[in-house]
Amino acid sequence: MFEEALDAGFLTSGPGAKLPFAAMWANRMPRRVLPVKRSDGPIVDPAREVPSDVADFVELIGTIARNYFTRENYLRVDGKRYFSIYDSTFFLAELGLDWARQAIEAARRWLTDQGLGELHLAAIEPSKDAIGNVRAAGFDSVTHYVLLPDWRGPKTQDYQEYATRRAAEWPHFAEASSLPYMPAVAPGWDASPRGADFGGARPDRYPWSPVVVGERPELFREALARAIAFAESTRPHDPIVFIASLNEWSEGHYLEPDQRFGYGWLEAVREAKSRAR
Repeated sequence: MFEEALDAGFLTSGPGAKLPFAAMWANRMPRRVLPVKRSDGPIVDPAREVPSDVADFVELIGTIARNYFTRENYLRVDGKRYFSIYDSTFFLAELGLDWARQAIEAARRWLTDQGLGELHLAAIEPSKDAIGNVRAAGFDSVTHYVLLPDWRGPKTQDYQEYATRRAAEWPHFAEASSLPYMPAVAPGWDASPRGADFGGARPDRYPWSPVVVGERPELFREALARAIAFAESTRPHDPIVFIASLNEWSEGHYLEPDQRFGYGWLEAVREAKSRAR
Protein backbone atom coordinates (compact mmCIF):
# COMPACT_ATOMS: atom_id res chain seq x y z
CA MET A 1 0.00 0.00 0.00
CA PHE A 2 2.67 2.52 0.99
CA GLU A 3 5.06 2.00 -1.91
CA GLU A 4 2.56 1.62 -4.78
CA ALA A 5 2.38 5.35 -5.57
CA LEU A 6 6.17 5.41 -5.78
CA ASP A 7 6.56 2.22 -7.82
CA ALA A 8 3.56 2.48 -10.14
CA GLY A 9 3.28 6.25 -10.24
CA PHE A 10 6.39 8.37 -9.81
CA LEU A 11 9.07 5.92 -10.94
CA THR A 12 7.19 4.89 -14.07
CA SER A 13 6.67 8.49 -15.20
CA GLY A 14 9.06 10.53 -17.35
CA PRO A 15 10.20 12.81 -14.49
CA GLY A 16 10.52 9.78 -12.21
CA ALA A 17 13.61 8.65 -14.06
CA LYS A 18 15.38 11.95 -13.48
CA LEU A 19 14.08 13.78 -10.41
CA PRO A 20 15.90 13.00 -7.14
CA PHE A 21 13.89 11.00 -4.62
CA ALA A 22 14.44 9.14 -1.37
CA ALA A 23 12.48 6.63 0.70
CA MET A 24 11.25 7.01 4.26
CA TRP A 25 10.19 4.24 6.63
CA ALA A 26 6.72 4.99 8.03
CA ASN A 27 7.38 2.71 10.98
CA ARG A 28 4.61 3.99 13.23
CA MET A 29 1.52 1.85 12.79
CA PRO A 30 -1.64 3.42 11.26
CA ARG A 31 -4.00 4.50 14.01
CA ARG A 32 -7.77 4.69 14.25
CA VAL A 33 -7.86 8.44 13.55
CA LEU A 34 -10.96 9.04 11.47
CA PRO A 35 -13.51 11.85 11.06
CA VAL A 36 -15.97 9.94 13.23
CA LYS A 37 -16.36 9.32 16.94
CA ARG A 38 -14.81 5.93 17.70
CA SER A 39 -14.50 4.16 21.02
CA ASP A 40 -15.08 0.55 19.97
CA GLY A 41 -11.47 -0.57 19.78
CA PRO A 42 -7.83 0.16 20.52
CA ILE A 43 -6.11 3.13 18.88
CA VAL A 44 -3.80 0.72 17.06
CA ASP A 45 -5.41 -2.41 15.66
CA PRO A 46 -3.47 -5.39 17.10
CA ALA A 47 -3.42 -6.92 13.61
CA ARG A 48 -1.18 -4.05 12.52
CA GLU A 49 1.34 -4.57 15.30
CA VAL A 50 4.38 -5.91 13.42
CA PRO A 51 7.37 -5.81 15.75
CA SER A 52 10.82 -5.00 14.40
CA ASP A 53 14.19 -6.41 15.36
CA VAL A 54 17.73 -6.55 13.97
CA ALA A 55 16.97 -9.09 11.24
CA ASP A 56 13.78 -7.29 10.26
CA PHE A 57 15.59 -3.95 9.90
CA VAL A 58 18.34 -5.50 7.76
CA GLU A 59 15.68 -7.07 5.55
CA LEU A 60 13.94 -3.70 5.25
CA ILE A 61 17.14 -1.92 4.21
CA GLY A 62 17.88 -4.75 1.78
CA THR A 63 14.49 -4.33 0.12
CA ILE A 64 14.91 -0.56 -0.14
CA ALA A 65 18.46 -0.93 -1.46
CA ARG A 66 17.58 -3.46 -4.16
CA ASN A 67 14.54 -1.52 -5.35
CA TYR A 68 15.72 2.08 -4.99
CA PHE A 69 19.33 2.64 -3.89
CA THR A 70 20.54 1.26 -7.22
CA ARG A 71 18.74 4.00 -9.21
CA GLU A 72 20.85 6.85 -10.52
CA ASN A 73 18.40 9.49 -9.26
CA TYR A 74 18.22 8.19 -5.68
CA LEU A 75 19.14 11.03 -3.30
CA ARG A 76 22.65 11.03 -1.88
CA VAL A 77 23.99 13.09 1.00
CA ASP A 78 27.77 13.34 1.17
CA GLY A 79 27.78 10.55 -1.40
CA LYS A 80 25.67 8.23 0.80
CA ARG A 81 22.12 7.02 0.15
CA TYR A 82 19.64 9.05 2.20
CA PHE A 83 17.06 7.08 4.17
CA SER A 84 14.92 8.34 7.05
CA ILE A 85 12.89 6.78 9.85
CA TYR A 86 9.65 8.67 10.47
CA ASP A 87 9.19 7.85 14.14
CA SER A 88 12.76 7.61 15.38
CA THR A 89 11.50 7.83 18.97
CA PHE A 90 9.35 4.74 18.49
CA PHE A 91 12.23 2.95 16.74
CA LEU A 92 14.55 3.52 19.72
CA ALA A 93 11.84 2.66 22.24
CA GLU A 94 10.86 -0.56 20.46
CA LEU A 95 14.38 -1.93 19.99
CA GLY A 96 16.20 -0.18 22.81
CA LEU A 97 19.44 1.71 22.25
CA ASP A 98 21.75 -1.31 22.10
CA TRP A 99 19.61 -3.33 19.69
CA ALA A 100 18.91 -0.23 17.57
CA ARG A 101 22.68 0.31 17.26
CA GLN A 102 23.18 -3.33 16.31
CA ALA A 103 20.40 -3.15 13.72
CA ILE A 104 21.87 -0.07 12.06
CA GLU A 105 25.40 -1.50 12.14
CA ALA A 106 24.18 -4.78 10.65
CA ALA A 107 22.35 -2.94 7.87
CA ARG A 108 25.48 -0.94 7.02
CA ARG A 109 27.56 -4.14 6.89
CA TRP A 110 25.02 -5.76 4.59
CA LEU A 111 25.13 -2.79 2.20
CA THR A 112 28.94 -2.90 2.13
CA ASP A 113 29.01 -6.67 1.58
CA GLN A 114 26.56 -6.31 -1.31
CA GLY A 115 28.50 -3.44 -2.87
CA LEU A 116 25.51 -1.12 -2.53
CA GLY A 117 27.33 1.83 -1.01
CA GLU A 118 26.99 3.67 2.26
CA LEU A 119 23.91 4.81 4.17
CA HIS A 120 22.96 8.26 5.49
CA LEU A 121 20.30 7.57 8.12
CA ALA A 122 18.12 10.47 9.29
CA ALA A 123 16.11 10.55 12.51
CA ILE A 124 12.78 12.33 12.09
CA GLU A 125 11.31 14.06 15.13
CA PRO A 126 13.22 12.41 17.99
CA SER A 127 11.60 13.36 21.30
CA LYS A 128 13.45 15.30 23.96
CA ASP A 129 14.16 11.99 25.70
CA ALA A 130 15.41 10.28 22.52
CA ILE A 131 17.35 13.05 20.79
CA GLY A 132 20.40 12.56 22.99
CA ASN A 133 20.67 8.93 21.83
CA VAL A 134 20.29 9.21 18.07
CA ARG A 135 24.00 9.66 17.42
CA ALA A 136 24.93 6.73 19.64
CA ALA A 137 22.37 4.58 17.83
CA GLY A 138 24.02 5.31 14.50
CA PHE A 139 21.92 8.06 12.92
CA ASP A 140 23.67 10.66 10.75
CA SER A 141 21.30 13.64 10.92
CA VAL A 142 18.08 14.95 12.45
CA THR A 143 15.08 16.62 10.88
CA HIS A 144 11.32 17.05 11.38
CA TYR A 145 8.13 16.36 9.48
CA VAL A 146 6.02 19.41 10.43
CA LEU A 147 7.77 21.71 12.87
CA LEU A 148 5.23 24.51 13.16
CA PRO A 149 2.42 24.39 15.76
CA ASP A 150 2.91 24.31 19.52
CA TRP A 151 0.88 21.19 20.25
CA ARG A 152 0.17 22.35 23.81
CA GLY A 153 -0.43 25.96 22.86
CA PRO A 154 -3.62 27.91 22.05
CA LYS A 155 -6.18 26.47 19.65
CA THR A 156 -5.33 29.05 16.99
CA GLN A 157 -1.74 30.10 16.33
CA ASP A 158 -0.36 32.77 14.00
CA TYR A 159 1.79 31.43 11.15
CA GLN A 160 4.43 34.13 11.12
CA GLU A 161 4.87 34.03 14.89
CA TYR A 162 5.22 30.27 15.15
CA ALA A 163 7.35 29.84 12.03
CA THR A 164 9.78 32.35 13.55
CA ARG A 165 9.73 30.52 16.89
CA ARG A 166 10.48 27.19 15.29
CA ALA A 167 13.40 28.58 13.28
CA ALA A 168 14.98 29.74 16.53
CA GLU A 169 14.96 26.10 17.73
CA TRP A 170 16.98 24.66 14.85
CA PRO A 171 20.40 25.17 16.49
CA HIS A 172 19.08 23.46 19.63
CA PHE A 173 18.26 20.26 17.73
CA ALA A 174 21.77 20.14 16.29
CA GLU A 175 23.32 20.70 19.71
CA ALA A 176 21.06 18.21 21.53
CA SER A 177 21.68 15.47 18.98
CA SER A 178 25.33 16.26 18.21
CA LEU A 179 24.34 15.76 14.57
CA PRO A 180 23.64 18.01 11.57
CA TYR A 181 20.11 19.40 11.60
CA MET A 182 18.31 19.68 8.27
CA PRO A 183 15.51 22.23 8.70
CA ALA A 184 11.93 21.46 7.75
CA VAL A 185 9.29 24.08 7.00
CA ALA A 186 5.57 23.89 6.22
CA PRO A 187 3.14 26.33 4.59
CA GLY A 188 0.51 25.72 7.27
CA TRP A 189 -1.23 23.30 9.61
CA ASP A 190 -4.91 22.41 10.00
CA ALA A 191 -5.79 18.77 10.69
CA SER A 192 -9.45 19.48 11.47
CA PRO A 193 -10.63 17.67 8.28
CA ARG A 194 -9.53 14.46 10.00
CA GLY A 195 -11.54 15.04 13.17
CA ALA A 196 -15.21 14.75 14.09
CA ASP A 197 -16.96 17.93 15.28
CA PHE A 198 -16.99 17.77 19.07
CA GLY A 199 -17.68 21.49 19.43
CA GLY A 200 -15.98 23.14 22.39
CA ALA A 201 -15.49 19.75 24.08
CA ARG A 202 -13.18 18.37 21.41
CA PRO A 203 -10.46 15.97 22.58
CA ASP A 204 -7.09 17.46 23.41
CA ARG A 205 -5.08 15.36 20.96
CA TYR A 206 -4.47 14.85 17.25
CA PRO A 207 -6.29 15.54 14.98
CA TRP A 208 -8.06 18.04 17.23
CA SER A 209 -4.77 19.89 17.50
CA PRO A 210 -4.11 23.64 17.21
CA VAL A 211 -4.86 25.28 13.88
CA VAL A 212 -2.32 27.65 12.34
CA VAL A 213 -3.94 30.75 10.85
CA GLY A 214 -2.70 33.71 8.82
CA GLU A 215 -0.62 31.59 6.45
CA ARG A 216 0.23 33.22 3.13
CA PRO A 217 2.69 32.37 0.36
CA GLU A 218 4.88 35.41 1.07
CA LEU A 219 5.26 34.38 4.72
CA PHE A 220 6.05 30.83 3.68
CA ARG A 221 8.66 32.20 1.27
CA GLU A 222 10.30 34.03 4.19
CA ALA A 223 10.28 30.87 6.30
CA LEU A 224 11.79 28.84 3.47
CA ALA A 225 14.45 31.47 2.76
CA ARG A 226 15.38 31.36 6.45
CA ALA A 227 15.71 27.58 6.28
CA ILE A 228 17.87 27.74 3.16
CA ALA A 229 20.16 30.28 4.83
CA PHE A 230 20.47 28.04 7.90
CA ALA A 231 21.26 24.97 5.79
CA GLU A 232 23.87 26.83 3.76
CA SER A 233 25.54 28.17 6.90
CA THR A 234 25.73 24.77 8.63
CA ARG A 235 26.26 22.47 5.62
CA PRO A 236 27.59 24.68 2.82
CA HIS A 237 28.92 21.68 0.89
CA ASP A 238 25.55 19.89 0.75
CA PRO A 239 22.67 22.00 2.13
CA ILE A 240 19.27 20.29 2.35
CA VAL A 241 15.88 21.71 3.36
CA PHE A 242 12.64 19.75 3.65
CA ILE A 243 9.10 20.97 3.00
CA ALA A 244 5.99 19.29 4.37
CA SER A 245 4.29 18.63 2.06
CA LEU A 246 3.39 18.45 -1.61
CA ASN A 247 -0.18 17.27 -1.16
CA GLU A 248 -1.18 16.81 2.50
CA TRP A 249 -4.59 18.44 2.11
CA SER A 250 -6.09 16.80 5.21
CA GLU A 251 -3.54 18.54 7.46
CA GLY A 252 -3.46 21.88 5.65
CA HIS A 253 0.16 21.80 4.46
CA TYR A 254 0.51 21.41 0.71
CA LEU A 255 2.20 23.05 -2.27
CA GLU A 256 -0.27 22.06 -4.95
CA PRO A 257 -2.42 24.86 -6.46
CA ASP A 258 -5.57 25.82 -4.56
CA GLN A 259 -8.48 28.24 -4.94
CA ARG A 260 -7.05 30.76 -2.48
CA PHE A 261 -3.58 31.37 -3.87
CA GLY A 262 -3.41 29.56 -7.20
CA TYR A 263 0.22 28.58 -7.75
CA GLY A 264 1.34 30.82 -4.88
CA TRP A 265 2.87 28.09 -2.72
CA LEU A 266 4.95 26.68 -5.59
CA GLU A 267 5.98 30.17 -6.68
CA ALA A 268 7.13 30.87 -3.11
CA VAL A 269 9.47 27.87 -3.33
CA ARG A 270 10.88 29.07 -6.64
CA GLU A 271 11.39 32.61 -5.33
CA ALA A 272 13.08 31.50 -2.11
CA LYS A 273 15.48 29.27 -4.07
CA SER A 274 16.20 32.01 -6.62
CA ARG A 275 17.04 34.55 -3.94
CA ALA A 276 19.39 32.09 -2.27
CA ARG A 277 21.51 31.72 -5.42
